[in-house]
Amino acid sequence: MAGCAMIQTSDYKNIILFSDAELACPETGMVVLADGFEYSLTTLREDFGRPMKVNSCCRSAAHNKKIGGHPHSLHVWDENYYGLDGTAAIDIATPNVSYAKDLLLMALERGWSVGVGKGFLHLDRRDYAKLPQGIFGYA
Repeated sequence: MAGCAMIQTSDYKNIILFSDAELACPETGMVVLADGFEYSLTTLREDFGRPMKVNSCCRSAAHNKKIGGHPHSLHVWDENYYGLDGTAAIDIATPNVSYAKDLLLMALERGWSVGVGKGFLHLDRRDYAKLPQGIFGYA
């Protein structure tokens, strides 16, 4: 099924986990994910077992600059500072503290780096860029 990230579950049924609309750069409409990122992301979402509202995923360098994103952001797919072949970051809305805590712990356990913001978690696979796993907060 084009336009959707899919994985095969243990009972061999394909389930749609993310649509292109959720992951796309708001400026270009492009969805370009780093090698392995789609699998890591869909596995995390399936294992978490709760809805995930995407605030941001793919960003062009121009869009990232426009919104004040970090110049070395792993959200950037077209001029990736680390030479990755696509986006390796996503921001997920956190409706409450319990949800945020559960997602944060699961993500860290599975090798994700996590940024904690007001009402969202930034999740990235900086290990794809040979960077150490981390946890940080936004001011």
